[in-house]
Amino acid sequence: MHMKRLFLAMALPALLGLAGCESMPVVPSTAMQVGSGSGAVSYRAGEAGVLYVFDASSNQVIYSGPVERNQLVLVDPAAGRVMIDSRVAVERPLGLGDSYMLYLDRSAPRRHDEGSARED
Repeated sequence: MHMKRLFLAMALPALLGLAGCESMPVVPSTAMQVGSGSGAVSYRAGEAGVLYVFDASSNQVIYSGPVERNQLVLVDPAAGRVMIDSRVAVERPLGLGDSYMLYLDRSAPRRHDEGSARED
């Protein structure tokens, strides 16, 4: 019984850690960088696709979702928002001095993808 508890105590956190990694969004290698900057960053989509907003300072994707041609994307850390045209796509605390990188994947179906960081 003691060995079983010891095994569970050691294995359970590892299993939970692996499951957590699978739920973080990924920037696929087919995505092209279309914008970057510190503080507020904007981008007008030249083509439709799946947009990824990557916070390089925290090493995580803070938004991924579809954009249509000519839609305006605004990363506004002061307001804690990512906007697509006038729609709030993300509302959460964002680092004011963080570096943000925007990627567009024109080859992907326009849907919300999940994974971890940029795949190469």
